[in-house]
Amino acid sequence: MNWDYIYELLGDDARDEHLIELFERLDFYSSGSVVDEKFSFLSTMIEKLEKRDWVNYRYGEYSFISMLEDSGKAYVESLEIVNNLNLSIFPRLILPKRYEDGSMYIVVKIPGNVGEDIKWGQCLTEVCNLSETAKQQVVSDLIKLEDAGYLLLPKFRFSVGVTPDGHVMIPDVPLVKKEDAQKFLSDIYARYSMFGWRKERLWGF
Repeated sequence: MNWDYIYELLGDDARDEHLIELFERLDFYSSGSVVDEKFSFLSTMIEKLEKRDWVNYRYGEYSFISMLEDSGKAYVESLEIVNNLNLSIFPRLILPKRYEDGSMYIVVKIPGNVGEDIKWGQCLTEVCNLSETAKQQVVSDLIKLEDAGYLLLPKFRFSVGVTPDGHVMIPDVPLVKKEDAQKFLSDIYARYSMFGWRKERLWGF
């Protein structure tokens, strides 16, 4: 693990001893299944480490996600695309770590996800109550994503969350190339409409 790079990405968070301990665990073991067991144990010892489920842990703004290598690689590729576009509605990729047993741990940062965790996929009320500024930010990011040749598959709605400071976050990032989505564009845009996606954008005016 390139620790200088990790410290640079973490910034002031690198001073958090428990957070650094979690990264050290990722680096020390050669098997993802062993890391799963260690994280499960640590979640009973470190108050701030929350076990969302067997393969997903949260430490403040950071999520530690265990995945099989094939699905993990696809997720990392999607994150790299949206991160390179500087889109604020998606997590920031911090670390992809591969293991000998064919598994991966992927660490992402969800800015603003402090206090109570986001309720993924249960946020229709929160989205409806978003400020116009927040909705405009989502639409702006979705337009940038489309201009880069990508759209979100309609299933993205099941993972939409709203951070405590009122910012939309979409952690799953189910990207599809626009050229491959022509037969279900209307379904995609219908899902975008929860954020105030303009009809004129749908028809390209």
